[in-house]
Amino acid sequence: MTERLADILAPLGDIGGATIHLGAGRVPKLRRGGALVAARGAAPIAARDLEAMVRDAVPPEIWATQEATGSASVAVELEPLGRFRLQLFARSDGLGVVLRPLVPAATLESLEVPRAFRSLLAALGSKTLLGGLVIVAGPCGSGKTTACHAILRELGQRWDAHLATVEDPVELVLPRTRSTLSQWQVGRDVASFSEGIDRALHVSPDALLVTAMPDAETAEGVLAAAQGGLTVVVEIEADGVVRALESFVERFEPRHHELVWERLASCLRGVISQLLIPGRDGSPCLAAEVLVGPRAGVIPGLSEGDGARLYEVMARAEVCQTRDEALLALVDAGQIRAEDAADHARDRSRFARPERA
Repeated sequence: MTERLADILAPLGDIGGATIHLGAGRVPKLRRGGALVAARGAAPIAARDLEAMVRDAVPPEIWATQEATGSASVAVELEPLGRFRLQLFARSDGLGVVLRPLVPAATLESLEVPRAFRSLLAALGSKTLLGGLVIVAGPCGSGKTTACHAILRELGQRWDAHLATVEDPVELVLPRTRSTLSQWQVGRDVASFSEGIDRALHVSPDALLVTAMPDAETAEGVLAAAQGGLTVVVEIEADGVVRALESFVERFEPRHHELVWERLASCLRGVISQLLIPGRDGSPCLAAEVLVGPRAGVIPGLSEGDGARLYEVMARAEVCQTRDEALLALVDAGQIRAEDAADHARDRSRFARPERA
């Protein structure tokens, strides 16, 4: 019975894209556009009540994992509010829960992705999937998984393909398209992401989504699959295109880094790094940095310490987009304030000017 947890959330009003934070003995809080605020009129939730509600909402094996390890995550349907990802964790004063609403089957149009993002998709092929690696990066809560599923949905609508995902947990159920969909959940269907990749490769997919890359074994599986001609989309928690590439390489031992950079250059289709900025109306606005990779002929290659050169390439190439360009567009459109943009800019001086009315 998940209604009890839904009953706690319903009085919070329009949740929208907010992340909800619940804690034993604490007032529910909502995070919108970076700010964490207490829910108006809400009362603290007793520890025993929170535990009972969560135990009713999640499968028994998830609760067992939380008790054994102090942490667990799962996607659940909380009628009538929709689908949420629940992150359970133990802390010194009792159970903590973070609930993130999952956008149902978002499209690229609904996410208002930049033109450069579409250039990245075009690099995957117009008549057939050409293979290669796409990295979707960003801090926690920046919409990486939503963007990844939107990419998969787009691929499923364009081609008769077999799409596969390895997730923890399976967050979204994609609608039926021209394509076939196979999904594996870590901890339920497979023991690890690397095992999930191995299982997926045995069923001959055309595209593979991997929502986390916790170790070198998983990173090797992702890289080998992309080099072998599979279209692979992977999530990385990192801020910025350059940091995302560095984070990928850092999964491997330092003695292998030079070779990993070369391998990345041979198969990288592109990187999109997402950041949500608080808008003037309080809703989050997407500032996306996009690099279309070496396979598209935009940059000659990749190597360690390439950060400054990559930023120069992105600034010059029409099919790419820097973080500062995305922020300037949002400021000029009146969606965010110049001072908020400057806080996240690479070159703060570009925002030291009066805002447009």
